[in-house]
Amino acid sequence: MVKRIIGMSVLVLWLALLCSETFPEFKARLFSVNGWDAAKQMLTGYLEQTQNPEEMRELQKTWMEVAPGECREYFTAAQAKNPQSPLYSYLLIRLEDDEKVQTQQAGELCRKSPDFYWGYRLLLLNLTSELLANEGTACFPQADNEDYLKLIEAGYQRFPEDGYFNVFLFHRYRIKGDFEQADGYLDKLKDAAILLGNWRHIQYFLVKSLDAKRYQAVVPALLSLAIQAQDIAAADSLSEFAKGYVDILDKTRNRQALLEFLSQNSALLETWSFCDVWMNTLAAQENWEKLGSELLKYSQKKVISTEQMRGYVDRWRSTLSQYQHWQLLLNKAGYAPNLLPHQE
Repeated sequence: MVKRIIGMSVLVLWLALLCSETFPEFKARLFSVNGWDAAKQMLTGYLEQTQNPEEMRELQKTWMEVAPGECREYFTAAQAKNPQSPLYSYLLIRLEDDEKVQTQQAGELCRKSPDFYWGYRLLLLNLTSELLANEGTACFPQADNEDYLKLIEAGYQRFPEDGYFNVFLFHRYRIKGDFEQADGYLDKLKDAAILLGNWRHIQYFLVKSLDAKRYQAVVPALLSLAIQAQDIAAADSLSEFAKGYVDILDKTRNRQALLEFLSQNSALLETWSFCDVWMNTLAAQENWEKLGSELLKYSQKKVISTEQMRGYVDRWRSTLSQYQHWQLLLNKAGYAPNLLPHQE
């Protein structure tokens, strides 16, 4: 009798401790425990008293990393005890190794429990992964499945602000070339983690859209997220932004804006790709005197190689030959006095 009372007291204290601490505090305590048996007891104890999907997913992931066999046994048994619970069905589906089968099971869960968000979440993750993995191949057997698309449409009506719906639809329409629709879903994306996970795709999409103002409005915030996540160095952010922005201005022939941007960010001209755009834009505006002096300047800085200079000299020789320092340009191009290019 005494042992039973003591056992019940321990259980009461255990439950009280669980109720009094936050999930991050519990995780810190879990990871500081010595020995898997003790950790497993803590983990299963917590799983049995929570119905929070976020917490259960995280603990399931941790368990799978340490003891996948035991983890599968636990969640298989938990689902069997709760056959009508979409939460336990979802947690078991997450452990399916075959992604195609997992996607099918997630779809079935959405049909059976249309108000359960996490079924859609798993379905969307898998279909988005398929879209990105097969981009450029026009092969999307599951992402083009009409039944799945109907499920997603129905789920989107229930969860219109959810980022996973919006990012799937963004990629779907982006890949199909429907930029207007894609941009509409991009505009609804507010989740910083999703934006971070897709920032390069978003940046390239905005470059393809050739909308300089939209690019200016969206990309700096994406790069800020990437810097915080250490995806890129802060020192490289200007160059990363400029790659797309300069490309848009160049393709849309917005030459004045292009020259102004590169002039204001002249450090970019120390890289030949930007320097080349600078030279070609000066030529397009027929600013030959400026072009000649800039060619010499960046040749002397070793940004422009001898071979590259020869290409410029050959391309524009009819006009650059009038430049006062033409002979210096020829020298930088590696032409000997008796091997000058033909003068037209």
